[in-house]
Amino acid sequence: MHRDPQALAGWKASFVDPPRAEVEAEAATRHVRSVWISDVHLGTPGCKAGALLAFLKQVQCDNLFLVGDIVDGWQLRRCRYWPRAHNAVVQKLLRKARKGTRVVFIPATTTSSRAATSAASSAASSSRTSGCTRPPTAASSGSRTATSSTA
Repeated sequence: MHRDPQALAGWKASFVDPPRAEVEAEAATRHVRSVWISDVHLGTPGCKAGALLAFLKQVQCDNLFLVGDIVDGWQLRRCRYWPRAHNAVVQKLLRKARKGTRVVFIPATTTSSRAATSAASSAASSSRTSGCTRPPTAASSGSRTATSSTA
């Protein structure tokens, strides 16, 4: 039996892994038709914004469906928490929309869109980026309301 060195080299090359740069480039961005993201709860300390941002950087999609409590407006009213990672997620979503991704927001049934929007914009413009502080109440701010009592 005669072995052809060129044929043998070609056969061996078919089992060799592709160059590392090609593998990393393919893993860096993956294109899919649709991505569904649900209940992120931006504005809460338990939000995994870093993991979401890493995912958004790795995927390209035609349609991006944001479902439920993406920004937790109720929590933002009680507790101002908006770190840079949460801003980065919002910026990445906006960038995807500008570059042609169709972004569809489907609010949760309990989400008040007006409350969520106003809470998110006030938290994003706030200078505080960590910790949860409750807004001052009338009793704690030193202002007293006059009460009249009739005897």
